[in-house]
Amino acid sequence: MSCGRRWLPLAYYVGWPRSLGPWLAYIMDRESSGRPRAYNPVISCTGLMQIWPGNVAYTHLSWSGRIRWLMDPENNLRAALRLWRAEGWRPWAL
Repeated sequence: MSCGRRWLPLAYYVGWPRSLGPWLAYIMDRESSGRPRAYNPVISCTGLMQIWPGNVAYTHLSWSGRIRWLMDPENNLRAALRLWRAEGWRPWAL
């Protein structure tokens, strides 16, 4: 089982369509190797889906607070779902 695939039950729980499971697992593998605490210190992208903290300003947390928030797998997958609904797969450059 791929590292991203292990997070699919949680992804479905937060609302991701099951039909997108293979793509979602691929993105998680590619972006973070399925590691929820993955962090890119150059641009601050964080978590399973490597979300940029600027994309979660709606949390009203500080920048470092957003990074910590995005390291929670459920928060990261919810934020990713919100981005996907607004942008499709474009944020992940597919």
